[in-house]
Amino acid sequence: MAGLACGEPSVVAWQELDHGAAAFMAIPDEGAVACMRLLAKQGIVAVSRAWRGLAGCLLAEGDLAARETLGLDGASRILAFSTEGATDPVVYDDS
Repeated sequence: MAGLACGEPSVVAWQELDHGAAAFMAIPDEGAVACMRLLAKQGIVAVSRAWRGLAGCLLAEGDLAARETLGLDGASRILAFSTEGATDPVVYDDS
């Protein structure tokens, strides 16, 4: 996910995240691509990096410790934002 690759975090952004975030997780490329494909079946077009947050929630669904850390249960509601569509149709079609 080249659009999200960075060698080191922004110091300013990290300070804000450190104060306001309760948990962090890494999303493997395969998880993001699987989420993109799942949404494509529903007619939602967006590159895999646009759905990292939703991909993380789907991965957490299968991990009891992650669900507990995030406080997710059957009554949870999740709001996810997609930040971009298929900006490179060739790559999107190949994924």
